[in-house]
Amino acid sequence: MGKYCPCCSINTYLICLYLASTVLNMASYQGLLKSYLSFQDKLGTKLCILCHQGNVNEFLHGSFQTCLDVSAHFYCLLFASGLCQNGTYEDGIHGFLEHDILMECRRGARLNCSHCRKPGATVGCGSTTCRRSYHFPCGVESKMLNQYFGEFCSYCNKHQPKQVIPSNCMVSKATCTICQEDLKTLSYFDALWAPCCKKAWFHRICLQRMALNVGHLFKCPLCSNNSLFCCEM
Repeated sequence: MGKYCPCCSINTYLICLYLASTVLNMASYQGLLKSYLSFQDKLGTKLCILCHQGNVNEFLHGSFQTCLDVSAHFYCLLFASGLCQNGTYEDGIHGFLEHDILMECRRGARLNCSHCRKPGATVGCGSTTCRRSYHFPCGVESKMLNQYFGEFCSYCNKHQPKQVIPSNCMVSKATCTICQEDLKTLSYFDALWAPCCKKAWFHRICLQRMALNVGHLFKCPLCSNNSLFCCEM
């Protein structure tokens, strides 16, 4: 039995370390791609080239997609600090081209994840003074704040922006307006306050599911406010 790797969630001995060291030694585009494909063949399953995991959780990590020879989670691509959409939405994986993805993989091989300590961390904290980097799934586990708008920045738990809640709106306990379950904690990360309704609280995860389901129709489920509500959320 091999050791369980906390980074790639596959029972294979130090696959992440080996893959990263191989990538660093590959100078050519074709060599890097050949190394990635050989690992997939040995395991008999497709892996995200950036986080080294398979299609584990589409809701948290984004859809798992393949273009030509490269597979990746959409959110791993979207939040990779050195990756740009240089194609149209129909090109590559929603505009992320194979060559650019491989070059970002090579850049990440030099960066160790602040959560699992393994190489391949392509998602950096958006604070200019912070040097923390993560695999996207590791960032989710460590409560990294990912902003799904604008430049798609990510922030570690030390530098992420926090809601400013008036003292007269603070409460000791609350119920999520969406799932109607009690919020076990009113921490700034797990719970969000709606400024349009003053006393409405939500689980962050419930709001994320709602946003993915309704898309551009995202608005407050109580008062239907979309300007102030969307800006704050």
